Amino acid sequence: MTPERAEFVNRLREAAAFWPFTKSVKQERIAFLANYLSHPDPVLRNVALIEIHRAPYQLVHPLKTSVQTSQLLEEFGRIDRVSYVPVSIRLLGLQTDEKAAAVVRSNFAEVLRSKRSNVYEWALAGIEVDGMKAIRAIGEALGQSHVHHPSIKELVRALADGGTVHQEYRPYIIGLYSEAMANNASLAARVATTMQNWHSKALNHQFESLLQGDEIDPATRFVLAAIVDAKFKD
Repeated sequence: MTPERAEFVNRLREAAAFWPFTKSVKQERIAFLANYLSHPDPVLRNVALIEIHRAPYQLVHPLKTSVQTSQLLEEFGRIDRVSYVPVSIRLLGLQTDEKAAAVVRSNFAEVLRSKRSNVYEWALAGIEVDGMKAIRAIGEALGQSHVHHPSIKELVRALADGGTVHQEYRPYIIGLYSEAMANNASLAARVATTMQNWHSKALNHQFESLLQGDEIDPATRFVLAAIVDAKFKD
């Protein structure tokens, strides 16, 4: 326990006394930890990265340039830092400098072309950097057969978080979701949950149609039925 770490614990206790008592992560907690993203003590920096990694993206999004691009890029290419790469990618997408944008664009294009790790993170960062251009590219990838199944789910997830923080993209994303479900009914539960979070019933007719058929598994049927308030069938 160094003096800096003792000070962190004391500040954390003082700040936490005013945080709402809830199981969910709140903006105040993330804002507090963001102050330690560039701390010289690697332990405190790691604590901040871990907590921000766990937080919902809509709480991370307002952080913007809370950490320097050069520091984020140092997390790449080191085996001992591999667990910090996903959160670093998301934060990289929130930077405003051209160096960060170039790294994001290069990796975003690569994950759409081939099997890569961190598909969700690079796709989400791509949306932050290039907006609708990136969303259209994701839509094209969803319609291509070479995209393997896990990647499809990660792309759908990235669209969900991108649309959550950028409401102007939602109409187009909903259209992509409709097309994706038409080709792959296994995505329906994930899409339905996103639509519920967005308080949108735009795809309820498609969910109801799936409930009428036999393309979906019991778990997906349960989710769809709960969301559209449909009756279960034997």
